[in-house]
Amino acid sequence: MTLFLRAVTLLVLVGATGIAGWWTLILQDQIAGSEAALEERDEQIDLLEDELQTNRERMQHLDAEVRRKAAEVTRVTQQLETSELARQQAEAALRLSKVDHRTARLEVLEQSEAADGAVTTRVRFVEVDDQGRPVGPGEEVVVQGSRVYVESLVIKFGDGFVEGGDALRGTSVCLFQRLYGEDTPASAGHRLDSAGQRPHPYFDGDQAEPFYEDLWQRFWEYAHDPEAAEAKGVRALHGEAPWIEARPGARYKVELRSAGGLSITPE
Repeated sequence: MTLFLRAVTLLVLVGATGIAGWWTLILQDQIAGSEAALEERDEQIDLLEDELQTNRERMQHLDAEVRRKAAEVTRVTQQLETSELARQQAEAALRLSKVDHRTARLEVLEQSEAADGAVTTRVRFVEVDDQGRPVGPGEEVVVQGSRVYVESLVIKFGDGFVEGGDALRGTSVCLFQRLYGEDTPASAGHRLDSAGQRPHPYFDGDQAEPFYEDLWQRFWEYAHDPEAAEAKGVRALHGEAPWIEARPGARYKVELRSAGGLSITPE
């Protein structure tokens, strides 16, 4: 009986040991599987982190490219603005090169003397280009006296601009005011250019040049403010009224030179 119990106890112990070993193997397998899963997940995390870093670098590259493109757009825009300004100045220079100074023709059509000695002179005043071709219809004017005055407002620019052929300030400009004789008050003279008008050749059709427009509209303001005038490159602003002793049948050239004022000379 004692031997039987011992045998049974031994079998039980052996069975229990076998079962424990079996469970140990199962647990080991499960642990090994979990570790493999963890390793695989760590690898996936590493791959995701690498991909995330690659995407960050790609975004940084794209951001830098966007900034570079934006800078390029700004540069090109500035170039276009500069080119447009240069184009406008070139067009103005071309207009001025066609008539680099303002000229007109004064023709004495008739001159008569009354019994009391008073002289009346009838003239035609017409603006011309450098080739002597009329650029307007002209005007016939009767003045009292034999001396014919051509009054104008003149703007003269600094010598540096004139010598350098500046697009807008390379030549003096003028605004014809009135035509009158010595026996007529200047204020009663025949009006030529209207006040504030854009005189030929300093505009192209209906396209006003803002630079000149400002000078004409604020002429006397600039004339009394040397600093403001100098800032515009202006050397002097004033009125001029040269005159000629008109003779019947004569023709005279009224001319504004690039760096000077008005002159009246026989043709």
